[in-house]
Amino acid sequence: MATAKQVAANRANAARSTGPRTPTGRAKSSRNAFRHGLSLPLPRDLTTATEIDRLAQAIAGENPSAQQLMAANELATAHCELMRIRALRFAATPALSATLDPRRLRWVLGFDRYEQAALSRRKRAAKTLDRLDLPVGLP
Repeated sequence: MATAKQVAANRANAARSTGPRTPTGRAKSSRNAFRHGLSLPLPRDLTTATEIDRLAQAIAGENPSAQQLMAANELATAHCELMRIRALRFAATPALSATLDPRRLRWVLGFDRYEQAALSRRKRAAKTLDRLDLPVGLP
């Protein structure tokens, strides 16, 4: 059980630990976790959307069903996201070799997490597409 002195000290400490109070401080702290934008979904600009649609059509083949086209679109989106992650890692690697800063190394190694997630999404979409391609009556 906490003593009255400990409770008072905890309350005084909590009053000082409420985070930034000014708009400038709040704006600055809101960017603390932002590093590279890889946790955000793939931006759907015109170029990206066109590339994804082109790739999905190539994957789905001729006369795909709606389900096949949707699975092909998921696969194409995951593939484009994977390519974006790999391009960012490739761009960040030369700066790493110039200085062996441990923080920079940890930052570049952090790309693995996002790459693995994109690979999993791509693999899951490919399995879905394979299941949809099976003839009726097969498990």
